[in-house]
Amino acid sequence: MTVKVYDVPDVIEAIRRACDTEGHDYVYEKIDGKCLYVDASNGELRPSCIAAYALVDMGVIGLADLQEWEDLAPLGIGIDMPVTVAALNALGAAQLLQDAGATWGEALKWVDENQDRAASGNWFRWAATEVVEQRRREGLLPPA
Repeated sequence: MTVKVYDVPDVIEAIRRACDTEGHDYVYEKIDGKCLYVDASNGELRPSCIAAYALVDMGVIGLADLQEWEDLAPLGIGIDMPVTVAALNALGAAQLLQDAGATWGEALKWVDENQDRAASGNWFRWAATEVVEQRRREGLLPPA
């Protein structure tokens, strides 16, 4: 049996579906002050963050299993999954943007337009700088 190995384009499409579900303007809100992969607050499990939506959407992990990994970044979670390191790096970039206050649509756009940088794993400074500059242009942050 051949197992599909998910790569950066698969992650981008999974993030796109997450945006279609929650809205491109959706801004992640912490649950009880914590960033969680799984929301169990109303008695049922559902994806909470952009990484969880993508991983569950791709079918590489279920919500109950994902809940066990709450303290790990996407790259740590993906060790035993059929997902390339580049795809996990891209997902990590989207997660970082989400955690920095970007909308899911902004995270999707950045990862989609910067696939090589996102996949490289060297995206922290690029992504954070671009989001901050965009927020400044929009008047949401004070000038430097």
